[in-house]
Amino acid sequence: MRNKSISRICIAVLVSLLTFSGVNAQQDKPNILFFYIDDLGWKDLGVYGSEFYETPVIDELASQGMRFTSAYQAAARCVPSRQSLFTGKYHERPEVSDNKGVSLKEYTFAEAFQDAGYHTFFTGKWHLGKDETRFPDKQGFDVNKAGSDWGAPQGDPAGGGYYFSPYGSPTLSDGPEGEYLTDRLTQETIDFLQEHHANQPEDPFLACVFHYAVHTPIEAPESYVAPFREKLSHMKYERPEKEIDGPAKVNLRQDNAVYAGMIASIDESVRRIRETLDQLGLADNTIIIFSTDHGGLSSTLISQGREISTSNYPLRTGKGWLYEGGIRSPLIIYWPGVTKPSMVSDQVVVNMDFYPTMLEMAGLPLQPQQHLDGQSFVPLLKGEDWSRSGPLMWYFPMAKAGTGNPNMAALRLGDHKLIHFMQQDRFELYNVVSDIRESHNLALEQPELTGELKDLLFAIESETNMPAPTANMIAEEDDEILPEYPISLDEENYPSINLLGTDIKSGERSIEFLIRLVEENRYVHPVDLTYFYRLKGETEWTQINKLQGERYRLLPGEYSNTWDYRGVEGKTLDLKIKGTMNNGLYPVDINEIVIKGVHLKKKRKS
Repeated sequence: MRNKSISRICIAVLVSLLTFSGVNAQQDKPNILFFYIDDLGWKDLGVYGSEFYETPVIDELASQGMRFTSAYQAAARCVPSRQSLFTGKYHERPEVSDNKGVSLKEYTFAEAFQDAGYHTFFTGKWHLGKDETRFPDKQGFDVNKAGSDWGAPQGDPAGGGYYFSPYGSPTLSDGPEGEYLTDRLTQETIDFLQEHHANQPEDPFLACVFHYAVHTPIEAPESYVAPFREKLSHMKYERPEKEIDGPAKVNLRQDNAVYAGMIASIDESVRRIRETLDQLGLADNTIIIFSTDHGGLSSTLISQGREISTSNYPLRTGKGWLYEGGIRSPLIIYWPGVTKPSMVSDQVVVNMDFYPTMLEMAGLPLQPQQHLDGQSFVPLLKGEDWSRSGPLMWYFPMAKAGTGNPNMAALRLGDHKLIHFMQQDRFELYNVVSDIRESHNLALEQPELTGELKDLLFAIESETNMPAPTANMIAEEDDEILPEYPISLDEENYPSINLLGTDIKSGERSIEFLIRLVEENRYVHPVDLTYFYRLKGETEWTQINKLQGERYRLLPGEYSNTWDYRGVEGKTLDLKIKGTMNNGLYPVDINEIVIKGVHLKKKRKS
């Protein structure tokens, strides 16, 4: 890793040499306006298929540039995704961060633009440093409005709301009482553009508008919400409201009018800022990037009462998970004079790619020793052939209560994606091109490919020095309280696997159990079976330990176990088989079978 100060000097010298040779290195540089929306899901825009939310301005932006259908974020949570965005690296590389946030030794893309003469502006959610020594103005931004350690609006302890002034922000002054935060950040951006145009008209700018919306708490002015309350009253849904996926309950409907209002406020922000670019004569030389930090919040632990914002359907699950709903995101890029109208790409890109891509779009030197894991996809924007070189990996060893996700890692290569459930050491394989829902696990059908991808995943984890997974769930600032363990749920609430009865064959001093495990829906987790007996007239159950056969980490199918019942010959008793789902977080009782009045034979006399 190069020294940051040396890197910055080199860029400054290069720009100086170009200027000295009679070329104005800055005059023709494009401006960059970068919208990065917190928690906005892949299906949360009209142009991506939402039938409830309305985003006409963002949809128009897509019609003018390129829309990506297979754009990913490097993580399914806010902080690691942003770490990868600003550094161009996998967030779990040990050098990326320390106990205070993104390491000051990292050379962020903002610093690269700042050193090249760009006037740099940041507003909104930063969440990459624990104190002011790691805020945006210390990582490459000339102006910082509202960027701090906050992961979501905190509100003023003395009163006010979260998204409504007074904000109590350490880096943004309060506005008039009741002012809406998204509107305020929009105005801060407009003020910057106007001041820049008046005072530094020959310099290019980089403006990062990283809205706190649509992160919880779900709040919006009634003026944004009212049309969607009316619209919701006429909506008809074919899918159920929720489904169970492992330890989580997952939204299948977009039906929150207030959340729809928050999205409408983002659309209005894009409209007002683009209108300002037009008024200032800057639109034709301003690249616009619109994306999000990960999938929408669509799930939480079954036992939690957290409000779920949206649905990413047909993508599976959402924020926190490494299924597609957690990591696939909207991406729209409009490059005046380069992108053609209504371009659509299904090539795989990731937010680590933004660093080298933006540098190349601006005609600036790449920083290959910094953006180690990012690849420039400028050829795509020019209408040329391009595809990702090598696999793309995700690593998230932190199970979270707020989103109900277990410890996971994943790898995509070509059309296929492998998912590793760490604590179970279990793998799932999907063709995410033909099966975007990730409903058909191919791991057992294609063992060779599963093995190849597993080896590749482990090799990348080793090369990048990924840390070991945490033992269990940990809380994050937007999580609600952790549940007590273990959690028992009856089969009505947790219908993933069912024990569909048993047959028993009694021999001399032995019983053979024939168990059938039946999958009631597609969300399969291994099951452990425990056997008990209770003598006639007793109330307490005794666990049967001496069994021969398969009892642990079972998937749907038929299994046989034999019990040598010596010691209770000639007795009449009840038998019980209990199923416990092994979901990677904690044991969940799914069902049990009780067989009453079994008479055990005595050994025959010879």
